[in-house]
Amino acid sequence: MEARLRRIPDPVTEGFVAIRSLEIEDAMLSITGMPVLIVSFVLFVVMLAVALVVLPRRRRPGLRKYVEQAVTILLVVFLALSTTFLYLNRDNHWYGAWGDLFANNDIGAVSTTDFGSAVAQNASYKETTGGDLTDLQRDPQSNPALGEVSSKDSTGQWLNVTMAPSSGSKTQLSVDALVWLPPGYVGTPDRSYPVVVAFPGVPGSPGTYQNGLRIDDLILDNVDSGSMQAPIVVVPDVFPDNADTECVDGAAGKWETWISTDMRTWITTNLRTVPDRQAWAVSGYSAGGWCAAMISLRHPDQYAWGISLAGYFDVEYTPGQVQNDPDDPRYQLDQLAGKKKPDVALWAFAGGQDQPALDALHGFQSHVSAPTSLIATTSEAGGHRTPVWVTPQQDSLKWLGQVSPWFAADGS
Repeated sequence: MEARLRRIPDPVTEGFVAIRSLEIEDAMLSITGMPVLIVSFVLFVVMLAVALVVLPRRRRPGLRKYVEQAVTILLVVFLALSTTFLYLNRDNHWYGAWGDLFANNDIGAVSTTDFGSAVAQNASYKETTGGDLTDLQRDPQSNPALGEVSSKDSTGQWLNVTMAPSSGSKTQLSVDALVWLPPGYVGTPDRSYPVVVAFPGVPGSPGTYQNGLRIDDLILDNVDSGSMQAPIVVVPDVFPDNADTECVDGAAGKWETWISTDMRTWITTNLRTVPDRQAWAVSGYSAGGWCAAMISLRHPDQYAWGISLAGYFDVEYTPGQVQNDPDDPRYQLDQLAGKKKPDVALWAFAGGQDQPALDALHGFQSHVSAPTSLIATTSEAGGHRTPVWVTPQQDSLKWLGQVSPWFAADGS
C-alpha cells in the first residue's frame, strides 16, 4: 500500500497568508485603490456608449424610451462625477476609506507620542505694554498698510493686506495676505502681542483659515476656556495662483528668504509684536505644514514653535513645478533635525486615513532628538481635508498656551 503524507497546516504561516489576502483585497476595494477607479471609468465609458450609440437606434414608441434615455443620462453624469472624484481623491487622499464618507468628520480616538526634548507645559502668562512703539503701530487706523481698520473689534477682525517690498527688500516680492487682529487690539495702543504665521496648502488659499478652519473662532474658544491669550494671526499667500513654491528659494522666487526677512520686517513694522522668539509660531496644513516645519527648523532664531497639520518633512514638488533640486540638503528636514538639532518644538498631526501624512510623520519622528522636540499626534480616522484639521488646529493652539508664556492665558 502506498503511503500518503498528510500536510499539517502551520497556523502562523496560514494566518499570515490569510491576513495578507485580506490586506490585498482591502487595497483593491479601497476608495483610493486603482481597481475601483478603473471599474468606475469603464462603467462610464459603457454607459456613454449606450447613450450615444445604442439608444438613438431604438425606434420604440411610448414613454419607456424617454425613461430609458433619462436614466442613462443620469447614470452617465453620476459615473462621470464619481470617476472624477475617485481620481482626485486618489491623488489628494481627502477620504482614506469608504467609511470616511459618512463619518461626519469624526477623527476618533487621538494618540500622542513625544520625541526629543521634553518641553514644560506649565507656562505663566506674560503681557507686554509700553516699549518702543511707533505712531503707526499704536494707531492701526491711521496706517495705510493695513487698509480699513474698524474700532469695533470685540471679536477681532480680518484685514486684507498687500505686503509690498520696502526699500531694503531682499526679494522684491509683493504678497497678498490676511491679518487677524485680536479683540481689543485697536483700543490697547501700548500692548504688544504674540504672532502665529499660518501657511495655507496648495491647492488652497489664505481664506481657508478664515472660512474653513475658522482659526479666529478656535482662538476665541481657547481664550474663553482659559487655554491661551489671543495672538495676531498672519496668513501670507505663499502659493500665489496655486503655484507650488514649497516656500523655498527656487525658480518661482526666493520665498524662504521673503518669509524670513521681508515678511518679518513688514509684520514688525506695521503691527505691535513681541520680539522674543517664544512669542512667534508658524502653523500650516498640508503643503503649508511642510512650510511651517521647514521654516521653524531652519530659522529657530525667529520661531520657537512649529505646527504641522498633515504636512510632510521632505520637499514634494507638484509635477511640472520643480523649484529646486529635490535632494537639496537644505530641505531634508530629517537630516536637519538629526544633525543640527535646532532648539525648536514641533506639534504635528496626521489623520488615521491620511496615509501619506502618516508615513511622513513616522519617517521623520525617529530623527528627532534633544534639544529639538516633537509631539506627534495621530487620530483613529480622518483623511486629508480641512474639516479633519479643525480639532487638531484648536489643540495645537492650546499647546502654544501651555508651552509659551507669551501665548499663555491671563490667569488674573
